[in-house]
Amino acid sequence: GEMAVEAVLLAAAVALVLGLVTAVHEAGHGLAVRVRGGRVLKVQVGYGTVLWGRRWGETDYVIALFPVGGRIRYEGVAPGTAEAVVAVSGPVANLVFALVVLGLAAWVAGPGDLPYGASGASAAEYALAEVRVWAWLIPRAVRELVATGQTAELGRAMGVLLRLLRSEGAAGFLYVSAAVSTVWAVLNLIPLPVLGTDGWHLVRALLRARPGADRDTGI
Repeated sequence: GEMAVEAVLLAAAVALVLGLVTAVHEAGHGLAVRVRGGRVLKVQVGYGTVLWGRRWGETDYVIALFPVGGRIRYEGVAPGTAEAVVAVSGPVANLVFALVVLGLAAWVAGPGDLPYGASGASAAEYALAEVRVWAWLIPRAVRELVATGQTAELGRAMGVLLRLLRSEGAAGFLYVSAAVSTVWAVLNLIPLPVLGTDGWHLVRALLRARPGADRDTGI
């Protein structure tokens, strides 16, 4: 019935947000690869069953079923500093995307017509304030987990984002996309070798950039 339709629409909106944020992230990596003189061989958004794929020029583009995360395969980027630029470019792209989306939305509609906006704020003030709030979500959640063993902070945040997707229309979609993009940037900057995050690749690249470092191992 009506609830089933609403659930399907909400799931589609969540998938669209995650896919958009991942695409922005991988586009940031790809742009950095090309700026540093490398070749992008493959860009993939999502994991699992391939839904769509096409080759443009020398690059294969793939969209997969589960839009949480993605990957890029490239060659021709020098070890060390250039690799570090590529590693950090994905999170930077996510942060820039969040600021631009919120700033443009506030400029067009006015901050007072957007979630958590105040009518007296400028578009830039609104965008910076909201990105700052969501950038601190993961540090706050980690602190709560360490101190209490609970994850209430993350639960509240997810509830807020789902509510905005359900009830705020286009403004809610834009806000949630910016918020998730910000959180995704912060998560990817955490150096987790098991997950191969951008933060971990950044650490390895900086180790390779040290004078006298082994260019193959970085140590």
